[in-house]
Amino acid sequence: IKSTTNESIILEEEIKVTVTSYENAINLSLRSQENINPNEETLFKIDLKNNYNLKINNLKLVLESEFFSTSQDLNLSYSEETTKDFLVDFVGSIEEGEHEINVKIYSIGDLVLEKSYTMDIGDFPNLEGSETPIENFLFSSETIVKTNNGNSILHETYTKELTSFENFITITSPEPTSKTKVNNKYILSWEFDLNPGETKTITIEKDYRKLMFWLIGIV
Repeated sequence: IKSTTNESIILEEEIKVTVTSYENAINLSLRSQENINPNEETLFKIDLKNNYNLKINNLKLVLESEFFSTSQDLNLSYSEETTKDFLVDFVGSIEEGEHEINVKIYSIGDLVLEKSYTMDIGDFPNLEGSETPIENFLFSSETIVKTNNGNSILHETYTKELTSFENFITITSPEPTSKTKVNNKYILSWEFDLNPGETKTITIEKDYRKLMFWLIGIV
């Protein structure tokens, strides 16, 4: 150290400087529930600890996977311990099992710390359906829609009961898997598998004009 007012005064002193990495400076861990339902909001908790008696500011904490990405600004005070909550929505079709999730810390745009974990996605079937009838003169139809919004394959069976007369005038798309006659009734059954995100549509049409054409043919 040299004086600016008296250049003859010079003080020499050895100063030790310790340079450490962010990996040594910050401890972090990720917590989440087991058997996560990807159809619902999920809470993840990131525990952080500043290992040094100094401030670490202007950081960005990122939580990401192939199904979401979210971030928060982060400042750590002297030897601070804190927990950051991330409430996330999953996007896309997610299969049951373990999936990678990453925690990253950035400083002024540079990645300075990254840790990888696994999250446990459970089996959560979620079948949604609708039936839309349309009634017109001499014609009616019904459209049945089944959608698998879960994360596992679903095996479904849809049945429709018709009278003998209704069976005569009914057209379906696609054709039923089976058709059986029980006590003068016809039971139409469709059996199908739905992969996650897949939709099945069944159309049942009753055309009363078919009877008129048949009667005209007889006459």
